[in-house]
Amino acid sequence: DNDYPGNNQVIVFDDDEIYKISGNTHGKESHAIKHLIEFEPEFVVQVANEVISVIQTFDEVYIKNRKGSILKDGEKAKRNLNVKSILNTFDFINDKIYNNEELNNSERELIPFVDKLTNKYDELVNYYISNHDDIDDISDIKILTKKLKSGKVLKFTGKYREMLFSYYLNTENSGLLAEFDGSIATLFRIDKKGARLDKVAGYFKRGIDLTNKSIIDAMTSLKEHKLLKTLVKDIILRESSEGRQVIAFDFHDTLVNELEGGRVSPRHEMIEKLKGHYRNYDFIVIYTAAPESDRDLISGQLASLGIPYDVLIMEKPRFDKMYDDRYVGPSDEWV
Repeated sequence: DNDYPGNNQVIVFDDDEIYKISGNTHGKESHAIKHLIEFEPEFVVQVANEVISVIQTFDEVYIKNRKGSILKDGEKAKRNLNVKSILNTFDFINDKIYNNEELNNSERELIPFVDKLTNKYDELVNYYISNHDDIDDISDIKILTKKLKSGKVLKFTGKYREMLFSYYLNTENSGLLAEFDGSIATLFRIDKKGARLDKVAGYFKRGIDLTNKSIIDAMTSLKEHKLLKTLVKDIILRESSEGRQVIAFDFHDTLVNELEGGRVSPRHEMIEKLKGHYRNYDFIVIYTAAPESDRDLISGQLASLGIPYDVLIMEKPRFDKMYDDRYVGPSDEWV
């Protein structure tokens, strides 16, 4: 499938060989060659080093570029072997097998090493299939956010090009397994360097219609919570020396009264207090226990009431009383 898992160089053992697109070579082996290093880099490097030792014994060794030009050959090529070029070589051998092309003796000698990667990839696939929590029927944002922070593999479904896929997401490393009609389509990491939920959410927003729409809301909520916590922390550290304060207000039952049908009425005294802080160049945070799905509604209510703020944080934990050394209640100046 010529996607060059190892960048631009490939090792061949016949100067006439060219690594090029030919036939349908997309399968489990090619996915293992391309994606296993995202999950098990040390294992892949170990296998590649074993292969390099074997290639050192071959008579003919050539390093070629994408165009098929020889960059190095013989002993010079043997001294410049690396993991990336080994992966391209594995993919090249796999392509030849899929296209029923005859392998030379050197290529045959490397097949057991390709199998090592494929077997390890199979182990990962089996783990995802066997160890997961199904979240397709969970609509509660709070429960979903806990699941997304659990580090476990979560299963849910979605349509891609009108085909219903089952997705298995490892929340610890953003690994995603896609399954269609009992067959594994792929297993790869969405975020190659971590597990950022904004990248995961962005992936599913591109042409995938999830059965449970609340999953994206939960991912967005977690992302914003992390960003806002970082933002507020940075502001406190940066502005404290200049006298700027971070002032937090609850929305419901502090700035407004809750009415039926989601409507609200203003509490003018508290709103004026907020505006006073805002005019004083304080950083205004508004909290609400409402779900992330209500963000647009509450943002609109804040705008219609003329309430200024810097950050709106959704899904504040619900409690009946709060004891805190900086807490100011809506009825009392100091509690």
